Amino acid sequence: MVYKFRYRGNDIFVPTTQELNNHIHSWNAITNKPSSFTPSSHSHSFNSLTENLAPYNPSNHSHNYATWLGAQYASGTEWLGFYNKYGGTRKGWIWHNGKPSLYITNEADNNIYMETSTGELRLYSTAADGCFNFRTSLSTFWFAQAVSVPSLINRSKELYKSNIVEYKNAWNIVKNSKIYEYNLKDELDNDIDQKHYGFIIERETLKEIIAGNGEGVDIYSISSLNWLATQELIQELENQKKEIEELKHMVYEFEK
Repeated sequence: MVYKFRYRGNDIFVPTTQELNNHIHSWNAITNKPSSFTPSSHSHSFNSLTENLAPYNPSNHSHNYATWLGAQYASGTEWLGFYNKYGGTRKGWIWHNGKPSLYITNEADNNIYMETSTGELRLYSTAADGCFNFRTSLSTFWFAQAVSVPSLINRSKELYKSNIVEYKNAWNIVKNSKIYEYNLKDELDNDIDQKHYGFIIERETLKEIIAGNGEGVDIYSISSLNWLATQELIQELENQKKEIEELKHMVYEFEK
């Protein structure tokens, strides 16, 4: 319904509220339309999207290097692998086999490098009785048992030390510390029957050569004490040689 009335000689037509709410305009009848419609910032949940693809297959492409998660090479294990390219050859992997151990394996060549540009690289065990064991596939090289290096350097500059006094009587320490023959339990467990020779902390090992943690001996202290004991032995031999020469001279004078 439309209401009509006259105002200053003109006919005025006024639609009702209902007609205003129900009327429509064609797109072409609208003037001053914008050329583009930029949406405001918003988001959509995945489930609200229509015609979504599952799964999402990437277009053909390649990578120089790639990582891979899964059990392709080790059934029953979880691992992270490193490849030369997508779908290429695995060069190494980090994995565990369900046991409380983590393995790092290099399949590309013979080396694994751990490097830091500044500071120091630390391997730390939080276990009270923990230790680091490095071995070959033959189980013949363990850090807890044997170390093979071109040269072992002990820091010995004065700036690292305090309470410095000259030590004497190393001969007595060498004389009173016993050396034992024994097998290592880890080697016996791996069918290696090799005899070793050394100290037993609980048996006549003097405190001067026991390492700070009480689990082993201080090799640098042992080497230094042996050096000093050798010096003391040389001095003793020189004194005896001098006494012998004096006695020989006394005998010579007596027999004249």
